[in-house]
Amino acid sequence: MLVWILLGITVVLTGCAQICLKLGVQSLLLHADPARGALGLVIAFWLEWRLLGGLALYAVATLTWLFVLSRLPLSLAYPFVGLSFVTVAALSVVLLGERIVPLQAAGTVLIALGVMLVAMSGDANPKSPPMVLDRGGEQ
Repeated sequence: MLVWILLGITVVLTGCAQICLKLGVQSLLLHADPARGALGLVIAFWLEWRLLGGLALYAVATLTWLFVLSRLPLSLAYPFVGLSFVTVAALSVVLLGERIVPLQAAGTVLIALGVMLVAMSGDANPKSPPMVLDRGGEQ
C-alpha cells in the first residue's frame, strides 16, 4: 500500500514542481536586468525561490520514485508517470488560470484511461529478483 501512496505522491510532486518552475521562470524573465548580462541572470536564477522550490520538489519526487522502482516492476510503475500530464493540466487551470481546449481535455482523459488500464492489469510481471551488480568475479 505504501508504494502506491508514494507513487501518487511522486506524480503530485512532479506536477507541483512544474508549476513552480513555470512561475519562477516567468518571474525571472520579468525581473531580469539585461544590463547585468549572463552572470546577472545566473545570480537571479539562484535567488528565485520558485525555481529553487521546483527543483527541490523534483529532488523529493526522485527519492519517492526510487523507492517505487525498488518495489514495483518498471512496466507497471512507469505508465503512472503519465498522470503527471493530468496533474499539470489540472494545476495549470486552477493555479495559473490557463484554459484547456477540448482536444487537450480529450488527450488528458485518454492518458488517464490508459493508466487505469495498466493499473487494472495488476502486477502482470511476477516480482523480479533484485539486480545484482557483477563485481568482476567477487562473491
